[in-house]
Order: sequence, then C-alpha cells, then structure tokens
Amino acid sequence: MHLHITSSNFISQSYVSKNHITSQQIQTAYNITLADGSTYHSNQICRVKIRINSYNDQLTFVIVPTLSVPLDAVLGIQ
Repeated sequence: MHLHITSSNFISQSYVSKNHITSQQIQTAYNITLADGSTYHSNQICRVKIRINSYNDQLTFVIVPTLSVPLDAVLGIQ
C-alpha cells in the first residue's frame, strides 16, 4: 500500500514513545512517501484521541520514524 501525506494521519515514533501511546503492529506494511520525498515503511499504528475546538474524535495514525521539525503529527484528508 502506498500512502501520500494528504491521505493518512502520521505521527512520529519519538512522540509516541515520549507520551507512552500504545501502538499496534499490523500485518501489511505501509510504503509511505512524505511531501519532502523521504520514504518509509511502517507496520505500526496507534489510536489517539484528539480535540480541535469543539470537535472530538479518536483517529488512527501511522507511526513513522520522524517528521519534519517541529511536527509531531500530521492530519491527512480522509
């Protein structure tokens, strides 16, 4: 599966570790190309509760080794 940064939610491994977020291994690894052209393979996801103003939800994020500084997470269009 090939994902683009505008089609999925991404979160950095360091943020997941620092905040003790539970991750889950999935069977199929994602091949990810970020906007800067860097590519990663990931078979790790996590669920995170988010709140933006009055909007509340729990979203699935694909865990990537790193994102552009200072980003911890990227919300994509779904």
